[in-house]
Amino acid sequence: LGQQMKQIVESEPGEVVATINDVNYFERDLAIIKHNMLTANPQYSRLPEKQQNQLAGDQLVRQYMILQEFSRFNLSVTDEECEARIQTERKAALDMIADGKSNGENFLKYIEGYGCTFDEYWQDDAVRASFIEALKYDKAIEKICDIEGKETMTNMEMNTYLTELINNDVYKIT
Repeated sequence: LGQQMKQIVESEPGEVVATINDVNYFERDLAIIKHNMLTANPQYSRLPEKQQNQLAGDQLVRQYMILQEFSRFNLSVTDEECEARIQTERKAALDMIADGKSNGENFLKYIEGYGCTFDEYWQDDAVRASFIEALKYDKAIEKICDIEGKETMTNMEMNTYLTELINNDVYKIT
């Protein structure tokens, strides 16, 4: 899986698959989401390809609308926050490996497939960029929850929030 992700990350962007408020998202973005969905839930691969693509496309729109909310709210991520997240995830990975469970072994195989050592992985530009994106996503979700007066939101509540933004012409999706 690591080797597949490395190939995707290093590939050409490909064709535009979606545009949200004049920002284009490409086949590579969709491939990353599909790969992440497969990694998080191996049963995803059992779905017909058309359904896989539909779910990944829906996730792409949802994820990038939330990331655009990060910008719309003028939020920011500091280098210190990024480094703290990386160190937290690195420690969790080390703990998982130390526990000797299959998750730790699978993570090491993933890194090996990615083509680097454990230490190099955490310094990789694409990996660091994914942590920054995750922080942006988390901050946007937190701000949306604050706006909605909730500590957390279900997927349905978030979908309703995003649909209202589309209906109110805050976002145009093509």
